[in-house]
Amino acid sequence: MPWFALHTAPRQENKVASLLQRDVQIEVFAPRIRFRRMRVGQPIWTTEALFPGYLFAPFEYLERRRQINALPGVASV
Repeated sequence: MPWFALHTAPRQENKVASLLQRDVQIEVFAPRIRFRRMRVGQPIWTTEALFPGYLFAPFEYLERRRQINALPGVASV
């Protein structure tokens, strides 16, 4: 089955990934990276999307495109 890149609304990768897994039962690849960032002079650990605004999923395009495009947070396939 071919994999597609899904463009999401800003900072909505986690929300869209959970909707795809829970509601549509589709496997999702949404890598995240954890790093230290300085905030107000203090180092804090933060986790962000490795590819901001994108996640990847395998599905039959013609069968699922409307259902996936209708999910909140999905901008395009």
